Amino acid sequence: MLCFEEGFQEFWHGSLRPGNAGASTGAVPFLKVCLAKAPSTIARSRMRFRMDSGFYGSRVIRFLDASGCGYVMVAREYRNIKARARACRFQALGNGWQVAEFREKVHHKMKRLHRFVVVRRPIPQDPEDSAQLTLFKDRKYAYHVLVTNLTLSPWRVYRFYSVRATIEKNIREFVYDYPLGKIPTDTWTANVAFFQLVLFAADIVHWFKRLCLPPQYLTTTLDSIRTDFLVLPARLVRESKRNLVKLPHDYHYQREFLDASRKVDRLRLPRTFRICK
Repeated sequence: MLCFEEGFQEFWHGSLRPGNAGASTGAVPFLKVCLAKAPSTIARSRMRFRMDSGFYGSRVIRFLDASGCGYVMVAREYRNIKARARACRFQALGNGWQVAEFREKVHHKMKRLHRFVVVRRPIPQDPEDSAQLTLFKDRKYAYHVLVTNLTLSPWRVYRFYSVRATIEKNIREFVYDYPLGKIPTDTWTANVAFFQLVLFAADIVHWFKRLCLPPQYLTTTLDSIRTDFLVLPARLVRESKRNLVKLPHDYHYQREFLDASRKVDRLRLPRTFRICK
């Protein structure tokens, strides 16, 4: 399980689970740690979660409702949810998109009805585009079904959730640019430590980009940072009792490199600095 902060896409919290764990196993304890890391000065009513269908379930929704946090999460494709979604009275938007909403129980044992938002779009004529849709479909439409406690209009609920797609980019970067796709040992404790170290390294890269590099690097990947600043032909020499790194004369990013080096030297951790465990 992974949680990212929306503004800078910083890793917020992560939990490594066994491969045979259910999708929502440990979700509530995970969310409790996420909230515990937030400053106490921020009201829970101001916090919003975007969540995939792995979190969908009565325990998670009860916890979020009780905590006062806002949320939008993808609903599981249960038969009753799909039937209610298809039967909605839709409002037409542009380009064939339509929105609607209904109220239904998340679980049959829950007394409270929750708000479900439905967004549907015509299925693309191109077979490849159609195959890429991961939503449930009928003959004409592909459906997004979201459960939420926000009071936004249905289309704004969908737009709010759609930003979550950025996380897929973050996860791909973890798998391919960082070594998160390779579990290194047969020992669970060691693998958990490795997992947390990789996530911490990712945040260090975020801080390096924000504090030391030009603004255009804020959205670059680790692979680009490596290519521009680390994987360089250089020589380490000693002159006048000093160790010096000599870069190529035609190094394209020399100015950015030297500017970043000066900023790193000036960095000082504040006394109040702490790492959230």
